[in-house]
Amino acid sequence: MTPARAPDQGVILINVLVILALSSTILFAMLRLSDAAISRSQRFSDAAQGVALLDAGEVTGIAALRRDMQAAPQADFPGEDWASIGQEEIAIAGGTFSLAIMDATGKFNLTNVVFGGPETLPFLQKILDELALSDTARLQLLTRLANPAPLTAMDDLRASGLSPADIRQLSTLVTVLPNPTAINLNTMPDAMFNVLAGNPVQARLLQGLRARRGQIAPSDLLDAGLIPAVRVAVTSDIYTVTTHAMIGDVRQARESLLVRSVAPTGPQVIVVARRAVE
Repeated sequence: MTPARAPDQGVILINVLVILALSSTILFAMLRLSDAAISRSQRFSDAAQGVALLDAGEVTGIAALRRDMQAAPQADFPGEDWASIGQEEIAIAGGTFSLAIMDATGKFNLTNVVFGGPETLPFLQKILDELALSDTARLQLLTRLANPAPLTAMDDLRASGLSPADIRQLSTLVTVLPNPTAINLNTMPDAMFNVLAGNPVQARLLQGLRARRGQIAPSDLLDAGLIPAVRVAVTSDIYTVTTHAMIGDVRQARESLLVRSVAPTGPQVIVVARRAVE
């Protein structure tokens, strides 16, 4: 004969099942929290490694530009060693890396309009003609430049109503730098020859000359019967270094603005601005 079950046995069984269910839920939550903590920790580690790579790219640019000041101060052009440190995106342990260095004075500097001579505004007008910038965007730009408050970057123009597309269009020939600068004939875009020459035939001749030699000099412009309307040069002391790094799924990018000068202790290159880029 089967013994009779005590009345409280069923209650006890239910309580045990409830406790097991609660324990499983708590254990699951703890595992989820642990996984989240591990994931966050991994992302922090990946981000730190990425920042170290951005720093390394910046230091690489500084070292290359300092060497160039000592080895070849007479001209700056894309055939020099400083320009060869660029690196297309490559695979590295755990991610990817790329590095680009560019002379920042190959474009017309809007700071020249604020602090430069009276010739700068007409020259800018020629650039806007070359770019076929819309009348609305042109008015917004010129209105902003009439304000003596300095620009710090091209993106500052958004506050004046220029669209991202307008700014990208302008950025092909125009930039914003901390101080007035001459245009480096050796690093400026080919389209800038059209603006300087005002004559497509003459512009193509000068473009071809630079392509054959790898560089050009102000005397070449004079030989072609061209007197530049603004200051031009063959050297530069302002550069941008852009570094992209991806470790794990953390992607980071930085643009560093480097300025070099001669100090009593010798050539120096300093970082004057940094900004995150896409």
